[in-house]
Amino acid sequence: MYGTALALVHAAAFADTFRPAFDWLAAQVRDGFTSPRLFDLGCGDGTWLAHARDQGIPGAGIDQSEAFVRLATARRLAVTVGDAAQPLIPPGSTSVTALGEVLAYAPPSLAGAVQATARALPPGGHFLFDLPGPDTPESTGRRTGEDWTLTARSRKHEGEITREITVDTPAGSHTETHRQQLFAPGEVTRLLDAAGFKADLRDSYGPCPLLPGRFAILARKLA
Repeated sequence: MYGTALALVHAAAFADTFRPAFDWLAAQVRDGFTSPRLFDLGCGDGTWLAHARDQGIPGAGIDQSEAFVRLATARRLAVTVGDAAQPLIPPGSTSVTALGEVLAYAPPSLAGAVQATARALPPGGHFLFDLPGPDTPESTGRRTGEDWTLTARSRKHEGEITREITVDTPAGSHTETHRQQLFAPGEVTRLLDAAGFKADLRDSYGPCPLLPGRFAILARKLA
């Protein structure tokens, strides 16, 4: 998933999706901590981690895509290949983020990430992430860059959404199929409650609205 061609296009065209929310996210990470430390699940090319670092928030991250990890480490970020379902969250982390529906990818990784985050965070620690809900619409789209074209088509079936993505470049064509689980918000808040979090449902990250059908969670670890 996210081979070299798609990772490069994603970094060029989509890495700034949540940039309008970065200052708001940084404020959440700082809240309650004089020395906050961030861990980012599914960090992609490291755009959010780099912004946090520039704001004085050190951190690290993981991604399943080796291509993304290469892009992130080129920015001198502490990023390694890892599984969001079984993340090894560094000691001292005070916030965990998973932006861009990371925890919905099949096989499902939400439950494992919640348990690992609950074990790792101190009281008052933050867990911020977003997921596709049952009302996430099917879609078809096309975007073009200087030397690439991306086409994507998503279809829903039995609680999942499947997205077929094709990148065409002068070097050839590359197609990937991504599957994501759709989550009912109440199901997610119950999972977080059971793990010792207080969860707040949102339809945006501060000033940055989410795509139709998606929802965000701002969860705080209880004492």
